[in-house]
Amino acid sequence: MSKEYADSKDITIMGCSQGGVVCSLVAAKEKYNINKLILFYPVFCIPDDAKAGKMIFAKFDPYHLPEMIRCGPMKLGKCYVEDVINMDLFEEIKHYKKDVLIVHGTKDKIVDIDYSKRAYDVYKNNDLNRNVRFEIIKDGKHGFSKKIDKIAIEILKEFVKL
Repeated sequence: MSKEYADSKDITIMGCSQGGVVCSLVAAKEKYNINKLILFYPVFCIPDDAKAGKMIFAKFDPYHLPEMIRCGPMKLGKCYVEDVINMDLFEEIKHYKKDVLIVHGTKDKIVDIDYSKRAYDVYKNNDLNRNVRFEIIKDGKHGFSKKIDKIAIEILKEFVKL
Protein backbone atom coordinates (compact mmCIF):
# COMPACT_ATOMS: atom_id res chain seq x y z
CA MET A 1 0.00 0.00 0.00
CA SER A 2 1.32 3.45 -0.80
CA LYS A 3 0.38 6.92 0.35
CA GLU A 4 0.93 10.03 -1.72
CA TYR A 5 2.67 11.74 1.21
CA ALA A 6 5.19 8.89 1.56
CA ASP A 7 8.28 8.35 -0.54
CA SER A 8 9.36 4.71 -0.60
CA LYS A 9 12.74 5.77 -1.96
CA ASP A 10 13.47 8.10 0.97
CA ILE A 11 12.70 6.45 4.30
CA THR A 12 13.74 7.65 7.74
CA ILE A 13 13.35 5.29 10.68
CA MET A 14 13.76 6.06 14.34
CA GLY A 15 13.87 3.92 17.44
CA CYS A 16 14.35 4.47 21.13
CA SER A 17 15.99 1.96 23.47
CA GLN A 18 15.35 -1.57 22.14
CA GLY A 19 13.52 -0.01 19.20
CA GLY A 20 16.82 1.63 18.27
CA VAL A 21 18.50 -1.75 18.06
CA VAL A 22 15.65 -3.15 15.98
CA CYS A 23 15.83 -0.17 13.60
CA SER A 24 19.60 -0.65 13.30
CA LEU A 25 19.15 -4.30 12.36
CA VAL A 26 16.41 -3.52 9.84
CA ALA A 27 18.47 -0.74 8.24
CA ALA A 28 21.49 -3.02 7.95
CA LYS A 29 19.54 -5.53 5.85
CA GLU A 30 19.75 -3.12 2.88
CA LYS A 31 16.35 -4.43 1.81
CA TYR A 32 14.65 -1.06 2.20
CA ASN A 33 15.49 2.44 1.02
CA ILE A 34 16.35 3.74 4.46
CA ASN A 35 18.27 6.97 4.06
CA LYS A 36 18.30 8.13 7.66
CA LEU A 37 18.57 6.09 10.84
CA ILE A 38 17.86 7.82 14.15
CA LEU A 39 18.64 6.14 17.46
CA PHE A 40 17.75 7.52 20.89
CA TYR A 41 19.55 5.76 23.79
CA PRO A 42 19.81 2.44 21.89
CA VAL A 43 20.40 -0.68 23.99
CA PHE A 44 23.34 -2.17 22.14
CA CYS A 45 24.20 -3.79 25.48
CA ILE A 46 21.48 -6.46 25.05
CA PRO A 47 23.84 -9.36 24.14
CA ASP A 48 26.28 -8.50 26.96
CA ASP A 49 23.43 -8.17 29.43
CA ALA A 50 22.02 -11.53 28.32
CA LYS A 51 25.42 -13.18 28.83
CA ALA A 52 25.59 -11.62 32.31
CA GLY A 53 22.11 -12.94 33.17
CA LYS A 54 20.53 -9.54 33.62
CA MET A 55 18.29 -7.59 31.29
CA ILE A 56 16.79 -4.39 32.70
CA PHE A 57 14.65 -5.75 35.58
CA ALA A 58 15.23 -9.44 34.91
CA LYS A 59 17.85 -11.67 36.47
CA PHE A 60 18.44 -15.25 35.30
CA ASP A 61 21.04 -17.94 34.85
CA PRO A 62 22.12 -17.61 31.19
CA TYR A 63 23.22 -21.26 31.16
CA HIS A 64 19.89 -22.59 32.48
CA LEU A 65 17.19 -20.39 31.03
CA PRO A 66 13.66 -20.75 32.33
CA GLU A 67 10.83 -20.94 29.79
CA MET A 68 9.55 -17.53 30.95
CA ILE A 69 11.58 -14.63 32.35
CA ARG A 70 9.83 -11.85 34.27
CA CYS A 71 11.19 -8.46 33.30
CA GLY A 72 9.26 -5.94 35.38
CA PRO A 73 5.77 -5.74 33.87
CA MET A 74 6.82 -7.81 30.83
CA LYS A 75 7.35 -11.51 30.35
CA LEU A 76 10.10 -12.69 28.04
CA GLY A 77 10.27 -16.15 26.56
CA LYS A 78 13.62 -17.88 26.80
CA CYS A 79 13.85 -17.65 23.00
CA TYR A 80 14.36 -13.88 23.38
CA VAL A 81 17.55 -14.45 25.35
CA GLU A 82 18.62 -17.34 23.12
CA ASP A 83 18.27 -15.13 20.04
CA VAL A 84 20.40 -12.27 21.39
CA ILE A 85 22.94 -13.88 23.70
CA ASN A 86 25.47 -14.69 20.96
CA MET A 87 24.59 -11.86 18.61
CA ASP A 88 27.33 -9.43 17.64
CA LEU A 89 25.22 -6.33 17.11
CA PHE A 90 28.17 -4.24 16.00
CA GLU A 91 29.00 -6.74 13.27
CA GLU A 92 25.33 -6.80 12.23
CA ILE A 93 24.87 -3.03 12.01
CA LYS A 94 28.05 -2.24 10.08
CA HIS A 95 26.33 -2.97 6.78
CA TYR A 96 24.15 0.16 6.95
CA LYS A 97 25.74 2.79 4.72
CA LYS A 98 23.61 5.93 4.96
CA ASP A 99 23.01 8.75 7.47
CA VAL A 100 22.91 7.99 11.20
CA LEU A 101 22.06 10.04 14.27
CA ILE A 102 22.68 8.59 17.73
CA VAL A 103 21.48 10.57 20.76
CA HIS A 104 22.38 9.40 24.26
CA GLY A 105 22.25 10.98 27.71
CA THR A 106 25.10 11.20 30.19
CA LYS A 107 22.96 9.87 33.06
CA ASP A 108 21.57 6.74 31.42
CA LYS A 109 21.69 4.05 34.13
CA ILE A 110 20.31 1.29 31.91
CA VAL A 111 22.73 1.55 28.97
CA ASP A 112 26.32 2.66 29.35
CA ILE A 113 26.95 5.46 26.86
CA ASP A 114 30.06 3.58 25.68
CA TYR A 115 27.79 1.25 23.70
CA SER A 116 26.50 4.20 21.69
CA LYS A 117 30.05 5.46 21.24
CA ARG A 118 31.02 2.07 19.87
CA ALA A 119 28.05 2.05 17.49
CA TYR A 120 29.04 5.54 16.33
CA ASP A 121 32.57 4.29 15.64
CA VAL A 122 31.20 1.36 13.64
CA TYR A 123 29.05 3.64 11.50
CA LYS A 124 31.74 6.30 11.15
CA ASN A 125 34.51 3.84 10.26
CA ASN A 126 32.80 2.78 7.07
CA ASP A 127 34.32 6.00 5.71
CA LEU A 128 31.50 6.69 3.30
CA ASN A 129 30.26 10.07 2.19
CA ARG A 130 27.42 10.33 4.67
CA ASN A 131 26.35 12.14 7.80
CA VAL A 132 27.03 10.19 11.01
CA ARG A 133 26.42 12.12 14.21
CA PHE A 134 26.67 11.26 17.87
CA GLU A 135 25.01 13.74 20.19
CA ILE A 136 25.52 13.48 23.93
CA ILE A 137 22.90 15.20 26.06
CA LYS A 138 24.11 16.30 29.48
CA ASP A 139 21.98 14.83 32.28
CA GLY A 140 19.84 12.80 29.86
CA LYS A 141 18.56 9.54 31.33
CA HIS A 142 17.21 6.44 29.62
CA GLY A 143 13.78 7.54 28.45
CA PHE A 144 14.33 11.26 28.22
CA SER A 145 12.46 13.70 30.46
CA LYS A 146 10.32 16.46 28.93
CA LYS A 147 13.19 18.92 29.30
CA ILE A 148 15.67 16.58 27.60
CA ASP A 149 13.05 15.64 24.98
CA LYS A 150 13.00 19.25 23.81
CA ILE A 151 16.78 19.21 23.30
CA ALA A 152 16.63 15.84 21.52
CA ILE A 153 13.82 17.00 19.25
CA GLU A 154 15.81 20.05 18.17
CA ILE A 155 18.77 17.78 17.33
CA LEU A 156 16.39 15.48 15.45
CA LYS A 157 14.84 18.34 13.44
CA GLU A 158 18.27 19.63 12.40
CA PHE A 159 19.39 16.14 11.35
CA VAL A 160 16.28 15.35 9.33
CA LYS A 161 16.33 18.57 7.33
CA LEU A 162 19.92 18.02 6.16
